[in-house]
Amino acid sequence: MKEGIAKVSRREIRIKVMQAIYAYLVSNSPADEIFTSILEELFLRLYLPSSKEYNLEDARFLKELFYGTIQQYDSFSQILQNKLENWDLERVAYVDRAVIMMGMFEMLHFQEIPIKVSLNEYTDIAKLYSTEKSNKFVNGVLDAIHHQFLKENRIIKVGRGLLEFSR
Repeated sequence: MKEGIAKVSRREIRIKVMQAIYAYLVSNSPADEIFTSILEELFLRLYLPSSKEYNLEDARFLKELFYGTIQQYDSFSQILQNKLENWDLERVAYVDRAVIMMGMFEMLHFQEIPIKVSLNEYTDIAKLYSTEKSNKFVNGVLDAIHHQFLKENRIIKVGRGLLEFSR
């Protein structure tokens, strides 16, 4: 990467994917249409060698996070519903749902990303883009789901993903 050229951060990618999943949830448009209208420009900046922000790993992260979260939406909805005490899934804000589902997908499918990084990122995104109390809600729900996934041996981490960070 050339000096002085700003790299696209993983947080920026997560935020853009959250916006796309939110659009998907509220519009009922096909996933490919949402990808094209919201994510394609960023994806191409990350994917094309002629781009200043070229990074195949981040392009893969963006695409897998978006499509994987959508593909697993129904199963993730069941997991989330089971964590909601006296609360219906339909009452959970769309932004919060998108953020929680993305967090679940990231914990399960990106072995190189530490759990604490995922929890911190999605809690911060909820704080920035949702309601005043959403960050605490998202953090609590994702933490409970994280512990459930650990009990079920569903989380496999490798390399940097094995690192534990203090909160």
